[in-house]
Amino acid sequence: MVNGYWKPETVDEALALKAGHKGSRFLAGGTELERLGCGVEVKGLIDLKDVGLDGIRSERDGLHVGGMVAFTQALESDLVPEGLKEALLFMGSMPKRNMATIGGNVMRHGSDSYLVPTLAAYHARLVFAAHGATKEKAVELEHLIRHPADWEQGLLKEIILDPRRRVSSHRFAVTTESHAAVTLSLGCGADGGDLRMAAAIRGSGIQLFTKSQELVAGGAGRKAFHETLLGELETTDDLTGSAEYKRYLVEEGLWMLVEAMRRNHV
Repeated sequence: MVNGYWKPETVDEALALKAGHKGSRFLAGGTELERLGCGVEVKGLIDLKDVGLDGIRSERDGLHVGGMVAFTQALESDLVPEGLKEALLFMGSMPKRNMATIGGNVMRHGSDSYLVPTLAAYHARLVFAAHGATKEKAVELEHLIRHPADWEQGLLKEIILDPRRRVSSHRFAVTTESHAAVTLSLGCGADGGDLRMAAAIRGSGIQLFTKSQELVAGGAGRKAFHETLLGELETTDDLTGSAEYKRYLVEEGLWMLVEAMRRNHV
């Protein structure tokens, strides 16, 4: 049951409310709370719509995307790279895209996330503000994926990524509105270097494939990739498919992205 609702006008006010009301949650787009069967327990809601986190701007260190930027807003921005727009369109419902925020989807970091694998392929950093802290804290998304307990950093203000990176993604689901069995991404620098792979695998979480991407970067073929990937990959059976089926999707999907990348960098 929700016992309180607050609409702060600044980040500091939002953080103070969170610290002062145990069990309260930040409210972004609200699409998760409105989902049928939502298991999120909330005692109070702190609405972030008026705190000024909905900007998109280009800086010397990369593209800064505010945590409250809606999917539709990002899709309509000329600053947002096509690789990220590809992942934003995985959310098939236009009404949901109008509501859902990039920060909300990232902070949920579910095993069917639309955006986390793609942002990992962009080597994104997340900028957090915390109650009582004098400085904001930038954390690599890959660090949070490897250390799930560290997701509770405070309030996500913005995401920073390099828009020059070349990133492609695949999403495997029965329909656009179904939970995805697998969502995966591959990214590299403009020169073809700094290769990164990530996948959201339903029931098994967000996964990174460090050894596999190193092999691919070194020019390895399909057989070596297959053997190494299976050693890193974790899958499980659920309603979206068997563990074996998901392993197949991840390997086939990533290898298709690898081949496309190699063709583009000949």
